[in-house]
Amino acid sequence: MARLYNETTERMLSDRLKVAQTPWQRIVGFLDSKTIEEDQAIWFDRCANVHTLGMRARIDIIFLDAGQRVLALERNVAANRANISHALASSVLELGTSTMARIKVGDLLSFDRG
Repeated sequence: MARLYNETTERMLSDRLKVAQTPWQRIVGFLDSKTIEEDQAIWFDRCANVHTLGMRARIDIIFLDAGQRVLALERNVAANRANISHALASSVLELGTSTMARIKVGDLLSFDRG
């Protein structure tokens, strides 16, 4: 597991960050989760859009630029949305709800792959 930090506020956001590397990991994401804890996250690199089709839990979504600066936030996203996107995003983070209280547009995030 990797860790996700907010460098701007010097706070850890997740110590249970999964990196979706394989096509299967990218497809499944949080689909198999009934609940998603606040400190759980999945990072989709080289990605500008996600969906919540078939999900059972709400999530927070963060769109990042190539330098891992926060471009946009989607809070408390409901299941069964077909396309949530940001045209300028280079990667996307899906997190358990409530995490957004510690993140703002413009914040710099970093990943520690352990």
